[in-house]
Amino acid sequence: MATTTPMPTKTKSKQMILLVAILAAGVFLATFISNYTSSGPPPKKIGGDDPTSIPNLVFWGSKTAQFTWPVWKPWQDGPLEVGNISPEREYTQEGHHDFFFQNTSDDALHIGLNDKSCKCAHVEIATWPREWVAFPNLVIAGVTQVADAWTPFGHFGVLAGTQEDLTKRPYGDPELNWRAVEREDDKGVEVPAHAAGWVRVNWKKREDKAAGPTLVHAQLWSQYKDSGVLTRLEVPLVLVEPIRTRPENTVDFGVLGAGDTVTREVLVVSSTRPNFPVKLEFSQDALVQVSQPVELTQEECKKLWFKTGTEPDMGHIVKAYKMNVTVHEQAGGKHLDLGIFTRRLTLLTDADVDPINLAITGKVRGGISIGTPDARDRADLGHFPSEAGATRDVPIMTEIGDLKLALDTLPDMLKDTTIEEVKDSLPRSWVLHVVLSPNRWEGILPRDLAIYLKADGPTTRRVRIPVTGDAYHR
Repeated sequence: MATTTPMPTKTKSKQMILLVAILAAGVFLATFISNYTSSGPPPKKIGGDDPTSIPNLVFWGSKTAQFTWPVWKPWQDGPLEVGNISPEREYTQEGHHDFFFQNTSDDALHIGLNDKSCKCAHVEIATWPREWVAFPNLVIAGVTQVADAWTPFGHFGVLAGTQEDLTKRPYGDPELNWRAVEREDDKGVEVPAHAAGWVRVNWKKREDKAAGPTLVHAQLWSQYKDSGVLTRLEVPLVLVEPIRTRPENTVDFGVLGAGDTVTREVLVVSSTRPNFPVKLEFSQDALVQVSQPVELTQEECKKLWFKTGTEPDMGHIVKAYKMNVTVHEQAGGKHLDLGIFTRRLTLLTDADVDPINLAITGKVRGGISIGTPDARDRADLGHFPSEAGATRDVPIMTEIGDLKLALDTLPDMLKDTTIEEVKDSLPRSWVLHVVLSPNRWEGILPRDLAIYLKADGPTTRRVRIPVTGDAYHR
């Protein structure tokens, strides 16, 4: 039977000492690596393990950006008076909103980014210079107002009503050190004890030119990324075009009868630009006329904010023009062509705004019916391969017994188009054989592409038939 000899006590002691030494060396090595490969010491743990006791920045006021109107209160009979900022922002411009905070604790806090609404948003933090803290009433102002108050003439400015002696402040414009708050940064940005400043929520311009309500938000963590207090800051916006019109794209005159004269109003407005010009590019004639723009008063702009009739709200308007578009079915011995008429009105405004194109359109009835129920008053070639070209038969009917129809003008790409009367038909009928030659166009057909017929009856008129479609390359 085998026996076991006990290990001497001295040998055991040597092994224990060696084991402790190895463990101590491992701890030292891990600490060394952590200190010299990180960007700085970890946040000081304060407040205990209870998340509700973890200190956080104190944000004065709402954590959702509050907006009111700069010229009037938003109700119909409200008096004109000054407010704050409008939520309308141009989607072509970047912007930001500042949230004032204070660190009321006796320790520095680390603030990081947990989440944000989109890639278009980013967050920054700036703390005040120490000399600003001597003027606590500055917390009511924004960054620009504080900078203004810090100038030699600041006591005449926005903060003149405060009780502080602003004349004792240092002159000059103190620079703020804006530090980016990144989601990938596990340590966050350090805010010193008893510091005050702003969290700035920024947004970039929208490349997709999407207008309408949107919410830009950022969620911050305090002290610990995985278990710290979360604070959500929100900026509700209404993204708008710099300058827009009502109606937006088309001034539609509907159906005009013989001798009709109809006038439509066009508005050119901006929610963000208090001063912009409007210049017309339009070929005036006796049948379609556009008046020069007339600037609206502030009271007239105010009325545009509210819904009228079937028109939707336009939102806050800081400047607007109006003009009249008048269409005569006949004037000066001339008549509009029968069928659909179209004119283009171009508005030129600020240099950084693209020209605004409006289509002036309508229909003139003259006892002639053109097309099918799904393609009335036009020849729709649909979606077709450019290499093959396209054809379409368009029916034309009339109750006028002695009317004669013939081709008058054809675009070159439609030169093979013909018209044929249907014999012994009641009512009298024709078929327009529309032919678009192969390899003449790719993409959507030009908006002014049309066939013109000559109609001889009690009077001689032209008939305009627009040609629409989309040619693709196989």
